[in-house]
Amino acid sequence: MSKHFSDSDYILNFGDSWAHAADAGHQDGYSYLMSCSLRLTWKDYSVPSSSVGNMILQLQNFLKTDYNQNHNYTALFFVTAQERQLMFDANGNPVDYHPQQHGEYYQKYYNHRLGNYSLNTAMITLQSICRRYKIKDHYLLGWQLPMLWHEVDVTKFYDYGRSSAINMFAGPDANLIDLMTDNHPCLISSTNGHPSKEGHRKIYEEWLKWIQQPHQVLD
Repeated sequence: MSKHFSDSDYILNFGDSWAHAADAGHQDGYSYLMSCSLRLTWKDYSVPSSSVGNMILQLQNFLKTDYNQNHNYTALFFVTAQERQLMFDANGNPVDYHPQQHGEYYQKYYNHRLGNYSLNTAMITLQSICRRYKIKDHYLLGWQLPMLWHEVDVTKFYDYGRSSAINMFAGPDANLIDLMTDNHPCLISSTNGHPSKEGHRKIYEEWLKWIQQPHQVLD
């Protein structure tokens, strides 16, 4: 599915169910709203329930199927929880591991150092690929504030990686579980942590405002 404005200028959407606008619907998702505001053709490669590492596969899928070196691309990457891990089954098919579904793996093998390592190496890979193919890449942390390595270009992150989408909803000390419990209007309900239409509009407004302003290089 795509929204068509231009034959050569595109917004590319990558990430998990938040990026996919799983409950609000595509036309109310932040990436679609941004494409309409900027009058760029919208193309969606997001995969619900996917990991940070899966965005590398999503980007490779775009490059394999739709990339044109004569076109201009802006990519939006929604950075989900670092606990989600990308694996491959016996046939080489990608499988995204979640603590809720793969408890034995998390009990025996996972720790936060692994999660942070996987997240940062994925960020470096995405930024390197985008640099090679001249894609303007932008990143938004979802509901965590992970430690980003010095090698990651944080000028490409909303608020230099110091704030998440949840902070857009309820300020610097916001917590996803608390907002779900309080039935915050930017979330669907207390049993679903996905953004509502209001939540997606908030992300769209705040992220676009950030993207359009100049940013300094941080030491």
